[in-house]
Amino acid sequence: MTDSNHISCSFTVTSGALCFGTLSNMLQGAQALIQSPPTPSPRLTGTVVAHQFEHNVPAKNGTWNAYKLRDIDSPRVDGWFAAHQEVDPLPELTKILRVAGSPYEETENTFNNDATRTEKVFLVNRYDWGYYVGGDGVEEVEDEEDELAASNTVGLVDYVHGNALVQKWARQKSRKRKPSENGVWMYIPDAEYMWGRFGFNDDYTEARSFLYFTQRTDFSKTTAFQRELMLNLGESGHLMCACIGRGLHLDSGPLSGEGIWGSHGAFPMRFQV
Repeated sequence: MTDSNHISCSFTVTSGALCFGTLSNMLQGAQALIQSPPTPSPRLTGTVVAHQFEHNVPAKNGTWNAYKLRDIDSPRVDGWFAAHQEVDPLPELTKILRVAGSPYEETENTFNNDATRTEKVFLVNRYDWGYYVGGDGVEEVEDEEDELAASNTVGLVDYVHGNALVQKWARQKSRKRKPSENGVWMYIPDAEYMWGRFGFNDDYTEARSFLYFTQRTDFSKTTAFQRELMLNLGESGHLMCACIGRGLHLDSGPLSGEGIWGSHGAFPMRFQV
């Protein structure tokens, strides 16, 4: 299981569901009935292809742990991953990336389909949330240092606490919002385009993990801390390696330094678990 030293924060789900997205998305999700495990098909909406669903999902009750995905050369946060405490995060993250990783990298699927349903992964794409989906907006405190923060950062919150936590966070600048015992605000600086990926249980009845990333996020370079890590991100072979413990690279050159190096993307990352 996970080394607790690398957990960014934890929160508790008691309602059997999570609301997700921007503050406006989460408020809409909290005011809607809990939807069945979503299986939407992509549809042409105007000039873009999008999915239609409520911004809530059935989710496993209990403690969820959240992790920051950091640039390996700086403290900058470029992604987030959250998972129920009973879920081993590294295999879960590896599976999600294999099934439906970043559209900027080689990935098997970019929309929800039969294959993603079979693999128990639910995709939330760029045009599926944020201001693209409309609805009543939540008036937020403006952040002059990050003009995109209000519409281009998301959170996860226990369904029953959605309304209250949205109102609390709306009074704070996006980059200043602290995690709650009922949810987490996943701030990524200067995010413009956003994607989410839910991992479901084997019966596809409840979510057990959530990955959030942006156009800045590169998953091809990660670091494993104090444990054996096996990554296999698809048949392309761009990133297929085993790392025991800490301090190994996989690249065209010899193994050295710290982390696991792949071959696509510009933003090296470390996954703190």
